[in-house]
Amino acid sequence: MSVQGLGSTASAIKAFGTKMASIANNIANSQSVGYKKSRVLLTEQDNGQGVKVDFTRIDTPGYLSATGEELSNVDLAEEFSSMIITQNGFAANVKMARAFDEMTGTLIDIAE
Repeated sequence: MSVQGLGSTASAIKAFGTKMASIANNIANSQSVGYKKSRVLLTEQDNGQGVKVDFTRIDTPGYLSATGEELSNVDLAEEFSSMIITQNGFAANVKMARAFDEMTGTLIDIAE
């Protein structure tokens, strides 16, 4: 893995952190009146060197309470499944960064 690859890995770690923060915010506000969930879409940057983060607010109607108030449009099952996928992506990129660190340490040891 090159230093350029490490930059892409660092970009992905940051992007997965942003996505996890959005999921956490959705879960925290799942019972708030009128709250609209947000979505973070992760895509490859145009130059292929990193991850692009697109943040959108989803304006679908929320659930109605017994009193007729519109609650949030957050689906907890959807949020938790998205959280698991995001956590796995984050962990995979952390492993890549650790592998780079180990390879660099080995190369330095050989050079000495």
